[in-house]
Amino acid sequence: MQITTTRIGIILMALTMVVGPWFSPPGFNWVRHTTSEQAGQLTAGAYLMRFGFVALGLGVFIDALEAVKRRQWANSLFSVFGLSMILVAVFSTRPIDLTLTYDLTDDWLHSFFATLMGFAFGFGVGWRMIYMRTPLDLTLSGLAALASIILPLLMWQMPDYAGVWQRLMFGISFVWFWLYLPPAPSVPNR
Repeated sequence: MQITTTRIGIILMALTMVVGPWFSPPGFNWVRHTTSEQAGQLTAGAYLMRFGFVALGLGVFIDALEAVKRRQWANSLFSVFGLSMILVAVFSTRPIDLTLTYDLTDDWLHSFFATLMGFAFGFGVGWRMIYMRTPLDLTLSGLAALASIILPLLMWQMPDYAGVWQRLMFGISFVWFWLYLPPAPSVPNR
């Protein structure tokens, strides 16, 4: 198994997703609350989740950038994903305790970069699918792209389970990135 910066980022992000809730404030519920809320403004233990965001973002960004340098343009959107993930850590969402005073601009920027990250993943997977040939690669990538659309809608429609839907979305992206980023250096445009 090849160790890549993406895979290191996935491992670190997954660890912070699992361990982070133990350091979160009373009232935090991983079923209802998202990883963004786990890293929210004025939130105890937020630094853990923010570390995970940076680790994953940096890992994906580095591997995607290397692929783009090899003229594998279909990976350029993953550079946007990685950079957006880092910026999601820089700008934090509102705290789960809405009685606290928080920065609305930070909250808005967090949402903007989280949304950009989702679009970059979905369109990036779609772009990579153009160059895929095996039914398994196409099926896995199609499911990942579909999940990048359906799961955010479920988060919006079923907010009591937003944490579950988001963690599932991250899990699917982890599997996809683990399998397909970075692409083999010899694979053109992939």
